[in-house]
Amino acid sequence: MGMVCAALVIILSAFNGIESVIQTMYGKFDADITITHNKRKTFLPSEFNERVLLNENIAFSSRGIEELVVLQNDKKWTNAKILGIQPAFLDMVEYSNNSLYKAPTCEGNHKCLYKLLEGQEIFLAPGLADKLEIRPGQTEISILAGKREMRMKQGEEMFKKTRVQCASVFNFNKEVNEENILWSLKNTQELLGYTDEISHIYIKLKEGVDQEDFKKDFQREIGSNFTVKTNYEKHELVYKTSKSERLIILIIMIFIFVFAAINLIASLTIQYLEKQKDIQALRSLGLNNKDIQYAFIFNGILICSAGLVFGLAIGYSVCIYQRLTGFVTMGEMSVGFPIVFRWTDLFFIILMVFSLGFGFSWGTIKLLSRRF
Repeated sequence: MGMVCAALVIILSAFNGIESVIQTMYGKFDADITITHNKRKTFLPSEFNERVLLNENIAFSSRGIEELVVLQNDKKWTNAKILGIQPAFLDMVEYSNNSLYKAPTCEGNHKCLYKLLEGQEIFLAPGLADKLEIRPGQTEISILAGKREMRMKQGEEMFKKTRVQCASVFNFNKEVNEENILWSLKNTQELLGYTDEISHIYIKLKEGVDQEDFKKDFQREIGSNFTVKTNYEKHELVYKTSKSERLIILIIMIFIFVFAAINLIASLTIQYLEKQKDIQALRSLGLNNKDIQYAFIFNGILICSAGLVFGLAIGYSVCIYQRLTGFVTMGEMSVGFPIVFRWTDLFFIILMVFSLGFGFSWGTIKLLSRRF
């Protein structure tokens, strides 16, 4: 039983660590709150009451536009997703902390970096840089975007093309690192043939503000023409998959705990049979059957308590050692497997052990007292 408790501590702490890594990976680049139009791909800022962005719970907000484009470097072509952003977006995603290559003149200064985006320089995902064999600061590439409301005519160019240079390469998560480009909102609108239209409004909440609570209140304020999505909802499948795996493992461990309780049943049965003479003596002293049953049930709970203490000590010792040394690494990465402790896990393990321990002890003693 003690080893099952230890295994529960290690597994729950490990899954907490995995969830924290996923949240960090997918939370770095995506805003806490993203607003889009319900019926159209784009909308005018005048359609949205921007006064609601003065909310005391909002740290940063940025207009944005997202669209698919084509990148070309000589004979190499690839698809990409361009994000036209405002300066606040770089603060929102802490860009300077997540860049593999920074423009030497800016030294991570976001205002300076955005000035580069206002010119003919872009920030590029490493996957795109590899596909096109781009050397930051040296290689010029072409961005091609389909012309809006164009009628097909023979000999007419289908795409609007502009030449840019890569000023910086960023590193966020696998999905972002394979397809995204960052450019200024104004330049992106010009490339795509828009005037003032945008497709998204990104919001970064202040520390400690609950996304779900904020979403409910904010959705009422902006009306039904717009959709408010939290970071969790944008990557719902990823988060739900992680939680499902955790739940399945937890159910399996509970089944193992139930099987481990057979030892408790066996121990109580042997004790009850060996103590028949003592039971008769206790009865002659005036104790009734309920008092005797409670004594054996309490003994079963003590056995569970000993296993619980032993298991918690072993489990948390292993987890603390992992956090200090990182002796178990994540696959081919040299980073130690993440471990995160939560009080709720401790309470769950204690509650489960005492509940199942009392249930098995009570059932075993009740059954034995009827037969003997």
